[in-house]
Amino acid sequence: MNKDVSEINKRIIGLDFGSKRIGVAVGDVLGLLAFPLTVVAGFGHDIDKREERIKQAVQEVVDILKDRQAQTAIIGHSVDLKGVDNTIMVDARFFGSKLEEAGFNVVYEPELYSTVQATKFQGENKNVDASAAAIILQSYLDRIKFKNMNTQSQDTEIKDNNIDNNTQTETLENPKAEAGVSKTSDYISIDDFLKVEIKMGQILVVENIEGSDKLLKLSVDFGEERPRQVLSGIARHVDAVDLVGKQFPFVTNLAPRMMMGQESQAMILAGGDGKNIALLNPSKSLPNGTKLK
Repeated sequence: MNKDVSEINKRIIGLDFGSKRIGVAVGDVLGLLAFPLTVVAGFGHDIDKREERIKQAVQEVVDILKDRQAQTAIIGHSVDLKGVDNTIMVDARFFGSKLEEAGFNVVYEPELYSTVQATKFQGENKNVDASAAAIILQSYLDRIKFKNMNTQSQDTEIKDNNIDNNTQTETLENPKAEAGVSKTSDYISIDDFLKVEIKMGQILVVENIEGSDKLLKLSVDFGEERPRQVLSGIARHVDAVDLVGKQFPFVTNLAPRMMMGQESQAMILAGGDGKNIALLNPSKSLPNGTKLK
């Protein structure tokens, strides 16, 4: 059962569910970072031992939740390139239902090739499943962080609209209140512009996305603790190799968006005439994460 964000305790664990092994990761007390923790034996394929293995796996994860004073488990929602559930999700959801019966919240976080990503970073070893769980959990933490940022932005917009409405009322009652200034829908206020957060980011890694000839997956350094993943439909217009190491401006406070089963956490700025796309290059290098005004 998915809970509202506000109901979820920041002390949470992440699970990369597999038939042989279940990777476990833990979030910090602030709900910002995920770290690999351990690996628990999965259900296995031996029918005779399955019931016993299920009980053991559930109990071990419940013990971890209690030990960490966690109320929520984030389970990787394994999908294929079309966004359809992989067969492992039958057992994963069954496992999640057992955790819910034990009194814990369960959230399914979309993931694609998390184990492949973990193996790429650290190689094949016994802890790779825990690292995959950390990737799943970090994806969830980042998504919630950006969702909360977007909610705060919307709250601010509502307040600004109320102020604007009050100002308009005062102007109608007192025409001299806004002497010499004409309004037009073609303009936005400086407050509207300042809501858009544009930062310089350096592209570290560029990857093609399987199943798409338009999208590129970028790993971008914004001077934060870890790079962000950005998906952009520029594959047909740029040479991916030429992007690596270069800086470009990005909108960084957009709500995350899922594309091809993967999350994009910012948007690169570009312009086009319908046939060609051009990226914006700075005239000189700036520290990663520099805000543009």
